Amino acid sequence: LGDLKIKNQVFGEAVKQPGMTFIAAKFDGILGMAFPRISVDQVVPFFDNIMEQKLIDKNIFSFYL
Repeated sequence: LGDLKIKNQVFGEAVKQPGMTFIAAKFDGILGMAFPRISVDQVVPFFDNIMEQKLIDKNIFSFYL
């Protein structure tokens, strides 16, 4: 994100999503805003890593739609 260097951040990319669930519904999300408790394989979410590593002055996240 910008010039931030987030150590040990895991990133996953879904390139194929088989099944009717993924055909019938549109999924979307905002990077880093998932709750840690719903993380797959206990991967630390992006924004949680930024906060833990104290890479920003204030723990504030915003987005514009």
